[in-house]
Parts: sequence; C-alpha cells; structure tokens
Amino acid sequence: MFEIYLPIANMMVDSLEIIILGIFVGFLAGLFGIGGGFIMVPLLNIVLGIPMNIAIGSNLTQVAATSSSGAVAHKKMGNIDMKLASLILMGSIVGVSLGVILLGSLKASPAFDLIIKGIYILLLTVIGLLMLVESALSAKRTEQRQIIVDISKKFQDIGFMSIELPKSGIRIPAFLPIMMGLGVGIIAGVTGIGGGFIMVPLLIYIVGVRTVIAIGTDIFQMIFLAAVGSIGHALNGNVDLYLAILMLIGSSIGAQFGARTTRRVKAAKIRLLLAVIITMVVLHLIMDVIGWFK
Repeated sequence: MFEIYLPIANMMVDSLEIIILGIFVGFLAGLFGIGGGFIMVPLLNIVLGIPMNIAIGSNLTQVAATSSSGAVAHKKMGNIDMKLASLILMGSIVGVSLGVILLGSLKASPAFDLIIKGIYILLLTVIGLLMLVESALSAKRTEQRQIIVDISKKFQDIGFMSIELPKSGIRIPAFLPIMMGLGVGIIAGVTGIGGGFIMVPLLIYIVGVRTVIAIGTDIFQMIFLAAVGSIGHALNGNVDLYLAILMLIGSSIGAQFGARTTRRVKAAKIRLLLAVIITMVVLHLIMDVIGWFK
C-alpha cells in the first residue's frame, strides 16, 4: 500500500516502515541526547534489507539536515566556539573524504558486508563501554570533574603550536582538534554516522571545554562534515535521496517525543534501555557474521 521504489538501492520498500524506523531511532536520539546513526544504519540493513553502503550514505545525508537544525538552536544559545570548530573542520573534512574513498574501495570486495558489520560490532561495543564509564563517573560528579581537569591540563600544557580559544577560555595545541577531526571524519565516512558520541567526550576530556560548548561546536562542524561526506557518497552511488528524506521525516518526529520522555524517565533506566538495544543489535550482527562463514 505504501510501497516506494528506491532507485539507487534498486528495490521496493514500504515507505511507512522506513518512517516508523526513523521515528524509533529519532525517539532514541531525543531520549539519549546522541545521534542515532549507529543504530539506524544496521537496522536499515537488518530490518529492511537495504545494502550497507546505501544505508551509510543515505544516513549521512540526513545527518547533514538534522545537524543544521540543531546548530541554529545552539548558535542562538551561544554554545558554539567558531575558532575550535574551524580547527576540527580542517581535519574532519579531509577525514570524511578519505572515509568515503575507503568505503568505495571496500565496496568492491566480496567480503564488504562482513567488513562493515565487523566495524559496527566494534563500534557498538565501544559505545557500550563508553556508556558504562560515563555512568560510573556521573555517579561521582566531583571525581568526574577532577578527572576532566587532570587529563585536559596535560594536553593544554603542551606548548607546541598552542592557540588561544577565547570562547572556551583555554589554550591548546592547534594540532589536537585537527587530529581529532581527522579521526572522527574517517569514521563518519566509512560508517555514515556523525561521530558525536566520540567527538563530544574528546572535546570535554581531552580539550577541556564545557559540555554545552562541546555539543554545540560538534553539531556545527558536523553540518559541513556530513555535507562533504554526502556529496562524496552520492558521487559513489551510495545515497538514495528518497530513503534519506523518509528517514529524516521519521527521525524528526521521533526526536520530539524522545526529548519529552526524558522528563519522565530516570537516567539509569534510559541507560539500561540503550544498553539492551545496543546488545540486541550487536548480537544480530554477530549472527550475520557467523552465518557468512557457513
């Protein structure tokens, strides 16, 4: 009834299913305050059978749109350090371009699905571990703050190529955010996710900026990272615009409900729910990988 043809993926899908999946992932993103790409990409493949390269490219395209909306809000609140964002972009734009090229090279391999699913298993495992660490630290806020100060101070004390960041009130080596951007950009290009779950903790713990500045700055630079990555993926035949639009419609709706739900659900239960969902996705991916060898 709601079937639509995806020309790039060369398959028929139920548009309502994509929107519902987008609502689900958007709800999670709004509930947990992080991008849902690391769940969306594997679910598009697992639930709807969309090829991984199409899921990756299309998801990064809708990330560019959602980041634009978020960046406007953070700009109004004064949460963006433009100088820091510019340094990150020097690395992330190069990184995402390299990531797109790398994915293009992998796509020719008969083990492409196996490689990408293996990357996602590793990625989701890292996310789960980061959640555990963050949960443990958040229970001891004084110790958490001291850990941030101690770690970031060591990097700030590096005198080589130091640059002043008036907005954040710190002085750091210029190469630090550039290298961070390069790494996150490569991950974004290969996996189709924005990389905020990596960049934000790095900006807080390594660079030493406040949480709101870290979030706002990351979302702003993500617009350009995702836009460059989307163009690269589109040129490589990895972006299905119809799919991206349907995902965007669903995720925009779901994010609103997710954000409102945070007021009614305790943080501990939220983390537990996300951990369960990540575990289920990882187990399914592992089963797919095992099945590939049979």
